[in-house]
Amino acid sequence: MKLSEKIVMCRKRAFLSQDALAELVGVSRQAVSKWETGDALPETSKLPLLAEIFGVSIDWLLSDSDEPYQKPTTPEPPQKQVPEQLETMPGFIGRIFRKYGWLGGIYTMLGGLSFIGLGILVRVIVGKMFAFDPFGTGDISSMMDLSPMSEPMNIMSTVMIVLGVVIAIAGMVAAIVLNRWGKKNK
Repeated sequence: MKLSEKIVMCRKRAFLSQDALAELVGVSRQAVSKWETGDALPETSKLPLLAEIFGVSIDWLLSDSDEPYQKPTTPEPPQKQVPEQLETMPGFIGRIFRKYGWLGGIYTMLGGLSFIGLGILVRVIVGKMFAFDPFGTGDISSMMDLSPMSEPMNIMSTVMIVLGVVIAIAGMVAAIVLNRWGKKNK
């Protein structure tokens, strides 16, 4: 099959008129007509565009093959196997572990450490804010403890620290387990 015949066949298969193909390729309708009658050949710079429009390869367009174009089958890349536990994990944490694997555990652990740091920072700031030395003596025993005001903040900072520890430990365990699982399944 000649190039001219292939252009006609592919254009009709794509349900394109000569005008529509000419517009897509950036040439006149007369140029497309000459390609199809064999009176002219497309410029080499137009061949990749024709191949893309028709969904064929340039090699097939230029070959004398009578066989209709069939896209080469490429083997599917092997899918990354994910442990069953990760597939059933809900929400944000599950997405992190599925996307990043064992690094998701490291990211989770860093998030937990951030919570711990934030809780400690809140505790220090609350301690400085609510420890009041009315006489300026610097003596801790003479400082007034305004605990009714600081108690909710102390509770909040304690919760943040405990939550941070739990998250950091969970992230560390997840990183170790996923790292070992990944090495085993290589």
